Amino acid sequence: MSDLPADQGFWLAPDWQRHERCWLSWPFRPESWKGLLDHACLAHAALARVIAQYEPVTVAVPPGLELEAKLQLGRGIDIAPLELDDSCLRDIGPGFLVDESGARAGTLFRFNGWGNRLHGYARDAEFGRWLLERLDFPAHDCPLTLEPGAIQVDSIGTLIALRSAILTDSRNPTLDRRQAEELLATFLGVGRIIWLEDAAEIDWPWRQTADLVRFCGPAHVLCTAGYGADDPLTPYLDEIAAQLDDQRDALGRPLKVERVGRAGPGDEGAAPGGLDSYLNFYLANDAVVVPEFGAAGDRAAQEAIAAAFPGREVVPLDIGVLRYRGLGFHSLTLPVPGGG
Repeated sequence: MSDLPADQGFWLAPDWQRHERCWLSWPFRPESWKGLLDHACLAHAALARVIAQYEPVTVAVPPGLELEAKLQLGRGIDIAPLELDDSCLRDIGPGFLVDESGARAGTLFRFNGWGNRLHGYARDAEFGRWLLERLDFPAHDCPLTLEPGAIQVDSIGTLIALRSAILTDSRNPTLDRRQAEELLATFLGVGRIIWLEDAAEIDWPWRQTADLVRFCGPAHVLCTAGYGADDPLTPYLDEIAAQLDDQRDALGRPLKVERVGRAGPGDEGAAPGGLDSYLNFYLANDAVVVPEFGAAGDRAAQEAIAAAFPGREVVPLDIGVLRYRGLGFHSLTLPVPGGG
C-alpha cells in the first residue's frame, strides 16, 4: 500500500474539527514589530488567555523569556521552551491530517519566508517537523513551498487556494497548476481545488485565505466585502466573491457565499499591509474568537459570524498591535485536531 496520505485515507482537518490543543508562539523579534514588541507580547498573551478558556494552550517561548511570558500568560497555559524566528505558527506549522479511525498525521511543506520576502527564518522552517516529532505523529514531506495559511478546506474534500501564494516564481517556479493540484490532492486528501485569482500586485505580504474566505461548513463560505462604496478594495473583494459564486464543492453542490464587510478606518486608520478582515478569526472548541477593530463594522461582523456558527460563543477580542503587521488570530494559531 502507498505511504502517501491520501492513499492511506487521510485528509486535512477543517478548522472546526474539535481540538486537542492550540499552539502559539511568543513574539520576540524586535525588527518585526518596529518598537511595538511589548504591545505584541500583550496581544499574544490576551489571545492565549481567551483560547485557554475553551481548549488547552501551549506557547512556544524562547529560552530565557519563560518568566516574562509566564507573568503575562498567567496560570493554566503551558510553555514549551523553543527558539523560533517569528510567531506566525499557522504558516510554518504542518497541515494536520486525520482519518476515519481518529488517527492523526501531518504534511510538511517547504517554507521560504513567504516567497523569499523575509529572510532569517531557518528555525521556523524546521518547526513543523519538531512539532510532529513531539506529538509522535507520522510526517509526510510534500515537495511544495506553501504556507498553510494560504489554503482553506471543508470536511468533504474541497480546498480553496490562492494562486498568488502557490503558483509563483518566488515559491514554486517549476510547477504548473496541474502538478500543484496533484500534490495538494495527494498530500492533503482533497478532490476538488478552487483557485482564487487574487490581485498579486496588492501589497498584502501574508497571502492568507483567512482574510478573504472561510469555510463555515460544507458548501458554505463567508467572504470578505469592502466596508463601503468608498473602500478602494471593494472591486477586488467583489471579484473574489464573484469567483466563488461560480464554484461547486467536491460533491458538486454550488457554494453558498455570504459577505462580511471588512473593518472601516478606525481612530488610528487602516492597517498597512493587511486587509483588516474579521474573517481572520480563530475557531476554538465551542467558541469563535473574532477580531475587534473599534470600527463601525465590528457589531455587524460579529452577528454574521455568530449566524454562521450556531452553537458557538462569539468572543470579540481587540486586535491591538497585530493590525499593524496585517495579522489576525487565525494567522498566529495552530490547532492540533483531536484523535479517536
